[in-house]
Amino acid sequence: MKQICLGTMITLIYQSRTRSADTIKSVCSGIFAAYGLDINTYNNGLPSHLKSGHDPVPIELISAARIANIDCVAKGIEDNLIPLIHQDKHDQLFLAIKEVLREDKSIVGTTVVGVTPGFEKDSILNQNSLYEAMTLANIITYAITQTENDKCKAAIHEIGKDYVDSFANSKDKVFFLLPQVDNDQVSPLKRTLKDPMFDRLFLKATDMTISALANPTKASVFYLDPSNCKFRFSGLKDFIINNIGSYVFSRAQIKRIYDRTKNQAAIGSQAMLKFITTYGANAESVLGEILLYIFMEQELDAPKIMSKIEINESNRNSVSKSDGVHLLSINKAGQSFHQLVFGASDIVGDLQIAIDRAFDKIIAVENNHDSELLMVDNTTQWTIYDGGADKKLDFHGLRKELDHYVFSGQNQHRITGLSPVRFCN
Repeated sequence: MKQICLGTMITLIYQSRTRSADTIKSVCSGIFAAYGLDINTYNNGLPSHLKSGHDPVPIELISAARIANIDCVAKGIEDNLIPLIHQDKHDQLFLAIKEVLREDKSIVGTTVVGVTPGFEKDSILNQNSLYEAMTLANIITYAITQTENDKCKAAIHEIGKDYVDSFANSKDKVFFLLPQVDNDQVSPLKRTLKDPMFDRLFLKATDMTISALANPTKASVFYLDPSNCKFRFSGLKDFIINNIGSYVFSRAQIKRIYDRTKNQAAIGSQAMLKFITTYGANAESVLGEILLYIFMEQELDAPKIMSKIEINESNRNSVSKSDGVHLLSINKAGQSFHQLVFGASDIVGDLQIAIDRAFDKIIAVENNHDSELLMVDNTTQWTIYDGGADKKLDFHGLRKELDHYVFSGQNQHRITGLSPVRFCN
């Protein structure tokens, strides 16, 4: 029976190596470096002995793996180990790892293979889209801390020298989700909000991987810096006021105002006037919609198509269930995909109730998705794009892609914006 252990992982990665990593020591060096250790401080025979299962994992590596931040390990894997994998063998390597994991009867389906919830055995086996560095970081950490390498000799020996290559013609596919890059590099729309104060104002409490879903899904929780056990809202107020123009006005409107006045401040003052005129005494009720816009642009990196105030203004004869429509561009398996993001927000004293009510809105959007897509499709180009852009956004072509990619069967990807919690699937 094949088993996940450090020797197994070294063997599989070694079989997937580039020519520049033509030694077992190179692979071990990349693994050790991800945990802040130097393989050169150990006996020269350690790498081959770990690969064969002859030696146990050094206690220093076990200790480092137990206390390491998994995000830092993933960054170390990305910098030191992934470059050693041949460009044509990434898919084969992960298919091989998944097959070993499937055969490993010592790991039950609900076991987290690593430290991050969402990397349960069954979840890994059922997913075909993954973040390469984070997946390796979790599995290798599990192999280091939860298995006895020197008792896995027979299991390692079951892995033939051409084991990874045997998956070259597999019908199973693996799709790698690349680390998020600046959306402006891949999106037909440019972000309207890039405020460096965001990271100072909104502090991230945690990232959580959501399991039992077909695609990698993460929940991020943010909070405002508290003082004397109370949240301080003055910074949030200033942040919203400073960026109210990009929430209220479209790109084209902002360009027309600036071309007419030659005064950047005029955009904010006119936006505030329109905001007060539109909402009046009910302005507090739209705080969630504004925060949704902020998190969509700054954190999810999804430029707006229409904010809630623009939706209401452009669609007087229909009522959209969405609190904002954005465009998310992702790179999957080296190809760019564009997804419409229909966001929902809710602010109430009970966080659970707020989340449930936001998801009720998202369900309503999905149930009404033909009308929602038609709303986007009917939005005139001049209200969205800046005339100085390189190219217009082809909504008709995009809608055909989205009808298939976002809303159909097993290809469904739902992106939900919550305030102050953001989910993306």
